[in-house]
Formats: sequence, structure tokens, C-alpha cells
Amino acid sequence: MCYKAGGLGYIIINSSLPKVNVNFAICHEIYHVFYQEQESGFRSKAELVHGYSYEREREYAANLFAGMLLMPEANFRGMYDFFWKESEGNEWDTILRLMNYYQVPYMAVLVRCYELGLPESNYVPEAFLQMDRRAVKRRFGELWLDDSILEADRKDDFPRLESMVEEIGREYIRDSYINERTLSIVLRNMKTLYREIKGA
Repeated sequence: MCYKAGGLGYIIINSSLPKVNVNFAICHEIYHVFYQEQESGFRSKAELVHGYSYEREREYAANLFAGMLLMPEANFRGMYDFFWKESEGNEWDTILRLMNYYQVPYMAVLVRCYELGLPESNYVPEAFLQMDRRAVKRRFGELWLDDSILEADRKDDFPRLESMVEEIGREYIRDSYINERTLSIVLRNMKTLYREIKGA
């Protein structure tokens, strides 16, 4: 979720998502923060994203940005060739190894492979599109890949984040970039959002 109020913006990520989805969501939301603000601004204080719909132009652009940021073309091409050889030409195993290496969602890797024209065939097998989470997790285990990236860590980083923001805020006050009131508003807004999200 992107939240913007009083000239201040926040990105809030649900830590109950698998790590691969969190990584992609952060980069997806970075696009909205930097580019959507420049294009036309936010229509409302909170912009919620419930999955990555390719129907809307902004969502498509945000997904494209996240894919390019997380899987840079030159590096991705090299790793695709490396894992394709390691997988002895097995396309699905190649995709799973890339998923593990870049720690991104299965569909993000699949899309990136085909948008760069890496597979020999331009045709995406139906089985690749219908792959379910259990099959991916099972094959991760068989390939000795890190299947923890497929699970949510449910880690609560708020205390560390709050401390970091306060520390940086104090530096900014010393350097006259912001004043005490601005830092106080930021910290108060963070706490309010945190309580709302936690349901406390």
C-alpha cells in the first residue's frame, strides 16, 4: 500500500506475504511513489494494491519497472544461460533456479524470461501458467533451493524502522532540512498506521 498525506509518503508492505512477493511489492510500489507522483499524483491518500493486475496501464508499468529493477537484463540473460545449462535444458527448473537466485515470484521470472525472448520457443506452455504453489515448493526441495523464500517471515520491523526514522530525522533537524514538528508528525503518522494495520 502507498499512503500519502500532508506532503509525506509511506510504503506499507504486508509481511504475511512470502518473501518473494514482498521483494516484488516493494519495487512495484517504488514505481508508484516516484513516477505516479510525477505523472498525475495520487487520486486518494491510500492506494491499495491487491495483486498485480496487468489490465491497468499504471499497474503494468509498475510491474515492468519492478521486473527490470530486480532482474536487470544483462545479468538476467547471463544467469538464465548458466541455470539452463545447470538444468540440462529443463525450462521449468531454469525458471525455479532464477526465482531462487533473484528471490522474486514465479510469474515475475516467467514474464521476464519471455519478454526478453530467452526460451527457445516463443510459446508459453500451459503447464507453466497453471503451476501451483505446492508443485513449486516440492520442486524447490528436490533441487535443494531455499524454499524459505516461499514463506512469509511475519517479521515486525516497526521498532527498528521507527528508531531509524527518528535517528535520521534528528540528523536532518541538526542540518536544518526539517524541523522538530515535521519529525513529530512523521513519527505520529507511522505509529497511527502501524496500530491500524496491527488492529491494535
